[in-house]
Amino acid sequence: MRKKTLSGTEGSFEFTDLETDTYKITAKKRGYRKGRQTVMLEEGEDEEIRIEMKKQLKHKPI
Repeated sequence: MRKKTLSGTEGSFEFTDLETDTYKITAKKRGYRKGRQTVMLEEGEDEEIRIEMKKQLKHKPI
């Protein structure tokens, strides 16, 4: 299953109506490396996760 959402200005996001399963969450923003997190959800469970994204280094020509 694939779902997409946009985060708020603070980076918060929410998915609803997810079934019991293991999910791979990917966060991306221009100028940053993708952040990834795997989370296992049980029925009726709410989970809060934190995905750290590191600033992408810009390579300047020499």
